[in-house]
Amino acid sequence: MKGKILAKRIHVRTEEHIKHSRSQDSFLKHVKENDQKETEAKEKTTWVQLKRQCAPPREAHCVRTNGKEPGVLEPLPYVITGTLVSRACLTEWGVRIRNCADHRGSGNIDCVLFAN
Repeated sequence: MKGKILAKRIHVRTEEHIKHSRSQDSFLKHVKENDQKETEAKEKTTWVQLKRQCAPPREAHCVRTNGKEPGVLEPLPYVITGTLVSRACLTEWGVRIRNCADHRGSGNIDCVLFAN
């Protein structure tokens, strides 16, 4: 109504629509555990690590190949974008070509996208 701001009342039943946030649950649990550890350490007069520690790296283990020969991973050959490269050369390297057009029908490619 011509720029007027009218106050309105909205009646909403909050029991069905609003949930309490659970974002602090893990933090509060951690604080309680730290308090408990600290009181136990004071009784025993010892020091306790209260900071959270990162997960340690996984232990070394053997991997079964089930009779298959393990392969070697190596990077794809690097081609500078914008240089002319022949299609035959790229297919020889095992590179799939997408969204590229021949450069004036010569069999050379002006733009190279690698997708394996």
